[in-house]
Amino acid sequence: MTQIGRYISLSSVVNWFSTLLIVVLPLSSTTSTTDAAVPVSDTPFVQEFHERYELGISDSANDVRAVVVDSEGSIWVATRAGIYRLNQGQNHWIAMEESGPAFDITVDDSGTVWAGGWNGLYQSLGGRLKRFEEIDSPIASVCSVGTKIVCLGPRGHWVVQNGKAVAEDIASTRSIRAAIPDGKNGLWLATQMGLYRHTTEVEFNGYWKRDQLLSFDVRDVAYAQDGSLWVGGLGGVTVFKDSKLVEKFDGKTLASIDVRCVQQGPNGQMWVGTSLGVMRFDGNAWSLRQSKRWLVSNDVRDIAFDKEGTAWIATKAGISDIKNKPINLAEKAKHYDRICQARHVRAPGLVEKCFLKTAGDVTTWEPYDDDNDGQYTSLYLAMESFRYAVTKNPKAKKKTPSGHSRLCDYCKR
Repeated sequence: MTQIGRYISLSSVVNWFSTLLIVVLPLSSTTSTTDAAVPVSDTPFVQEFHERYELGISDSANDVRAVVVDSEGSIWVATRAGIYRLNQGQNHWIAMEESGPAFDITVDDSGTVWAGGWNGLYQSLGGRLKRFEEIDSPIASVCSVGTKIVCLGPRGHWVVQNGKAVAEDIASTRSIRAAIPDGKNGLWLATQMGLYRHTTEVEFNGYWKRDQLLSFDVRDVAYAQDGSLWVGGLGGVTVFKDSKLVEKFDGKTLASIDVRCVQQGPNGQMWVGTSLGVMRFDGNAWSLRQSKRWLVSNDVRDIAFDKEGTAWIATKAGISDIKNKPINLAEKAKHYDRICQARHVRAPGLVEKCFLKTAGDVTTWEPYDDDNDGQYTSLYLAMESFRYAVTKNPKAKKKTPSGHSRLCDYCKR
């Protein structure tokens, strides 16, 4: 249990002070050539926020390997304990009929969900999950290619079409981690021994040499909006375009070179899941989302997106989602005000951080005062003073030094 986890609630106070000061200061500025003050509009902006989901009481149920969103918006996950489903709007996960380790999951063009498990391939039928009887072998990766489902495992590869499974010989190592269509009736295969391309229309090719990949230990592959191919694995991300190496993102750029997955987001940004969180690339700069603020665990395995653009992130300790919603600064200030009043302001008006009995769980908080409380309190009073100066809100005045007579008497002692 880290000190950051125990005192994480303190960040709410700091963010709240900063937000309130940002809110009130621009409102007092003037943009007119006359002496009359012109208020500045509090324009809404897009705010990201995080929600966490635990699938069950066991570590194996929360050990999520893959995630997918079906055509109805339901979230499906493959975990070490089996396959689970979350319907949008519900707060609990439904365990499917079959149990046992599952490794990958995908949805085809018709909305059918397919999952690879320790004992074969599973198919969703009428809200239930049924094992595909023709395949009795571990399936590590499942891929939808047009009307076909390709499933790959250490004991063989199969193509499922029209309800029948046909074994197929694919010229690559059997240690396949992920597969995606190449757009030419073939597949890109991310394997433990490099990146391979399997197709019947062009000559087989692949990448596994040191001058081609950061590492031949490849975990995932995805296309970017510009048609470039992003290859993630141990060492970072290698980018190809038109079969040519164009970019390498290694430890100089990424928070971790232990890359687990790569996905293109709905707005074209590239998301990279690592052992130390999620990174995004917008074409110019990288951003990082990690720790309890953004993820239930930094150990990221897979990412999927729903129709609203929410990112559903599979981790070692459960599922996280990162949502977007429009909000203005005043609304954001109210959010942090509720947090501050609930846990950080104590009589006779001092502001302090709090101690969490359980890291990350704010319901277990206890008051915790130290020598920095004077600084927190002064920032709080300065913020309320600015708020009253601009808004003339009587509630703000009660929290200013003149309104806080009890606090002032306390400070004079």
